[in-house]
Amino acid sequence: MTLIEKTWDALRQEAEDSLSQEDFRTAESSLRDALKRAHEFHEDDPKVIYTLERLGDVNVKLGKNTDAEIFYRQCLAKRQKVKGDSHLSLTDCLSKLAELAYEQCNYKQAEKDYSRALAIYESSLGNTHPAVGFTASKLARTFMAQEKFPGAEAYYDKALEITSTAFGKDNAGVIAILDEYLDFLAMSGKTEKFNKLSESYQRTTNS
Repeated sequence: MTLIEKTWDALRQEAEDSLSQEDFRTAESSLRDALKRAHEFHEDDPKVIYTLERLGDVNVKLGKNTDAEIFYRQCLAKRQKVKGDSHLSLTDCLSKLAELAYEQCNYKQAEKDYSRALAIYESSLGNTHPAVGFTASKLARTFMAQEKFPGAEAYYDKALEITSTAFGKDNAGVIAILDEYLDFLAMSGKTEKFNKLSESYQRTTNS
């Protein structure tokens, strides 16, 4: 290991230790220093990509969403250059970017990033993988926020079918999707489907 690699690794470890103690400002400082060292490696070196993503994570914790998005986009671009447009490793950054966009009410961007993540999951893991189901639920929520109700319903159906098959109807993640869906059905006035799902999952939810 070269001296610059040792320096980068020490800064990385400092950042991880700070993160474990929820000292996000110190973690950010260590990671910014690590990024300066990482730029002495090849631009597509995994250490550069790692540092960019962790800086995104830390800036989310600090509420610096604009900076977080910049780091995630840089990470995504470099990972895409190395791995290709449809590699499974892209989904982490895409999901984080989508969540950031959703929280800032940028629903069109959230839909775009979640849709791309979903397509990668489907092509890499198959149409019935739990990651497909949970990402579909995020898309459903995003469609609902845009009042795209038929799309929201379709994605909730897909999410619930996949996750309940994988984990069972009593799973906490499945129940969370179900409760969101039931709220949507109640709001939409779809009483028959609401009652059918409530009965099937033995849920008591206020309509």
